[in-house]
Amino acid sequence: MYVVYVEVIDNSEGESTWERWKRQEGAMMRSAPGWIKRILLRSKEDPRRFHYVTWWETADQAIAFSNTREFRDAANALGVTDVVTRVRFDECEVILDEAAARTAT
Repeated sequence: MYVVYVEVIDNSEGESTWERWKRQEGAMMRSAPGWIKRILLRSKEDPRRFHYVTWWETADQAIAFSNTREFRDAANALGVTDVVTRVRFDECEVILDEAAARTAT
């Protein structure tokens, strides 16, 4: 499994470019070979700060997705690199992945 953690600061005026980008990226990602899941979090202390984690079967699949024309064109169209500062990028190893057992009501 390949897991990536990204922390960014979004300096957009008004609506968050990073959030719009992640929503648009999700539409493409859901059909990408090897994609498993992702989560996007926004800091309550600093709403410009986002934490993003994505899970893939392999690094090659994640890299292939990020190298597609569709991915690059969408990011460029939104101007992601113009307003978003990447604070941290880290390839991670999963130690715990737990969830509460819920029953249907």
